[in-house]
Amino acid sequence: MGGTVGCWAAFSIMGNTGLYFELNKLVPVIDILEKKGGEAAIAAIYQGLPGGSIALFVIIIITLIFLSATLDSSSFTLASAASKKLSLDQEPARWHKIFWALVIELVAFSMMFGGGLHALQSVVVITSVPLILIMAIASISLIKWIKEDQAESSSIEKTINEEPTKLTS
Repeated sequence: MGGTVGCWAAFSIMGNTGLYFELNKLVPVIDILEKKGGEAAIAAIYQGLPGGSIALFVIIIITLIFLSATLDSSSFTLASAASKKLSLDQEPARWHKIFWALVIELVAFSMMFGGGLHALQSVVVITSVPLILIMAIASISLIKWIKEDQAESSSIEKTINEEPTKLTS
């Protein structure tokens, strides 16, 4: 939830700041966006703020930290899933985690340098389509499981409520 609130705050604050800069002709955000792209527009908005260069540097450092943490947890998860006979209290081998980290980096760099952001966006859209089907199946399964659990709970409750009447008869 913290990440969601943080993203909401960042987008609303920086979005409104960019809009303010554009409307008051302080920073030509739309021109920068059209000529140099989104990354340059974001940098220009940050640099338009008092102490903007410092804020931009801090944002870059925070982004690197979060990317490192994401890569670490992703490689750990993939190595755990790909390891055979790994007990719950064991960690996957270090070389296995490094292997998956390198694979993730290789895929990211190849998409980034192979076709830029548009290729990356296309890959994200294409790979999300099967996930929609999987999420639909998981949702249907969850609904069935909840209905079965409710039916079982009411059956147990009915049995418990009938037991005292049998004992008194």
